[in-house]
Amino acid sequence: MIFDLFANEKVDFIEDDYKVFEKDIIDKYDIEYLKVEMKRFIKNIKEIQYKYVGICSLKVTSDYEMKVDCSYRNSDPTLKTVIKSIETEEDLMVIYNKMKNIFDNSLSYVEKIIFIDFYIMNRSREISKEKLRIGNEMYSLVKNSCLIKFGLGFNWENIEKID
Repeated sequence: MIFDLFANEKVDFIEDDYKVFEKDIIDKYDIEYLKVEMKRFIKNIKEIQYKYVGICSLKVTSDYEMKVDCSYRNSDPTLKTVIKSIETEEDLMVIYNKMKNIFDNSLSYVEKIIFIDFYIMNRSREISKEKLRIGNEMYSLVKNSCLIKFGLGFNWENIEKID
């Protein structure tokens, strides 16, 4: 059982349509590699967002829904910057749509909370653990399951352990 702070009630996350991977599945993947790839991935997205103010960004609602927000405020009139911004926006939209698809169609509710809290909001694991009322072992299981789902969804190479 977890406590949903938005609904103010206890929620059994096992009822999710999308289950957290179990330990035997997680053990097949290189979690350390996935952590590095996820940090690099998020860093690259944030750099593009800050470099090109006025292109689309991801927004997260209070109930952990992911939305793509596009507002066009290109303030640089030079053609080169406009073209580069458009190309970047198109690339970013492809990434956002893929992220949203994984988020909406693969992650459980607790995976969404941990992903948003840790990777997007840069909150400590303690905040998520307290919010979800889970311990270190369950937190790691859920976070690693989330990493694997993103790795599979984005077809990252070399995510499986080599025997």
